[in-house]
Amino acid sequence: MIKTVGLYKEYDNTIAVNGVNLDVLDNSVFALIGPNGAGKTTLMKMIATLIEQTKGEIFVDNIENLNQRKEARAKIGFLPDFFYLYDDLKVFEYLEYFCYCYMLPKKIHQDRIKEVIDLVNLEIKYDEFIGNLSRGMKQRVGIAKTLLHNPSLLLLDEPAGGLDPKARIDLRNIIKGLQKAGKTLVVSSHILSELSDFCDSFGIMEKGYLVKSGKIDSIGVDSKQREMKIEVLSDLSKAFEIIRQIDNVSETFIKDNIINFIFKGSLEEMSEINSFLVTNNIKITSFFEKKKNIEDLFMQYSNNEVS
Repeated sequence: MIKTVGLYKEYDNTIAVNGVNLDVLDNSVFALIGPNGAGKTTLMKMIATLIEQTKGEIFVDNIENLNQRKEARAKIGFLPDFFYLYDDLKVFEYLEYFCYCYMLPKKIHQDRIKEVIDLVNLEIKYDEFIGNLSRGMKQRVGIAKTLLHNPSLLLLDEPAGGLDPKARIDLRNIIKGLQKAGKTLVVSSHILSELSDFCDSFGIMEKGYLVKSGKIDSIGVDSKQREMKIEVLSDLSKAFEIIRQIDNVSETFIKDNIINFIFKGSLEEMSEINSFLVTNNIKITSFFEKKKNIEDLFMQYSNNEVS
């Protein structure tokens, strides 16, 4: 859905985006993460055709967006971090106003408004003044407006900013629903712990560079070095000593009555650990590999602390 090649953006003597080569697959939810000033918003604005790159190419659904802006914009919906709402309009009035802004045929206005309201679960606020809405509901109105022209790609810049925990959960469910509806989403956020729940791929930006990108369930995974955890019902010390003697096991320690260790072997060899413990009358309650989440990956590839 998105491909950038050698993308740069320079302001005076400052390079905001530095040689970014990015690929975002169709119908994926891509998390764009990084500290403030990393270049995330600049990158999203260039993809949205709101600012022009200094050099490099951007393709949205195979459309080159510098020379085919009209065609590219038809594919893109962009919701900035801060967007303006008209408090004295009702929700349906606001959405109808933007139907005109998007130059949609009048005969489809009501159908499109109903469709986007259904997508963001805003039915109960259809006739409500925007000024009376909570921050979470206003965010839904913003997303609904962004969907009116039925874009294939949604760019959401810090959509969870300022939302309470309940509203963040609602937003997460809306994003999942939009993906099921066939949309591709790029979500910029600092709330790393929640991104893993709905993003299937990610990119880390730092000082204008795209430091790392790929699928969450595969990037940074070393198939020859796994972080393992074993919990036993009894004989913890005995199990610990047995595991320490096994080949390809290192960095063994106990925390919260769980044996932790690094295993550098094949999957077949790992399965033999379980069998070996059982033959030594160790009762195992859980045996699993600790998977890296998006926070682990961010800290692994970034030199900055999460802001």
